[in-house]
Amino acid sequence: MSFTHQDTVSAITYSLIREECAEGDSTAELSKNAVVRFVLEQYDRMPVLLRLPIKLLTLVFDARAILTSGRPFHRLGSERIHAQIAIIGSGPGGAITAHELVKRGRDVLLI
Repeated sequence: MSFTHQDTVSAITYSLIREECAEGDSTAELSKNAVVRFVLEQYDRMPVLLRLPIKLLTLVFDARAILTSGRPFHRLGSERIHAQIAIIGSGPGGAITAHELVKRGRDVLLI
């Protein structure tokens, strides 16, 4: 079983795009990979001392799904991904994101 940071980031990003865009929206379909690339580029721009903890927390989040579903997060179907979101970082951006997701009925883990 393979756990990669990129796969997990892709699964999280895709689930958020699916949540916000209408089914069959061709613009959303074309932009998914661009959004994932953007998120991964932001990770690459982080200070080096933050990259390892963020990567480890992302992989722990991915593995955590095994306890409830028997599969890592990035291998879950979209119906299972919908309920599992973790926000890493409780600064203003993380807190606002967590709040918005909770208002939309999502289960959020704020780390």
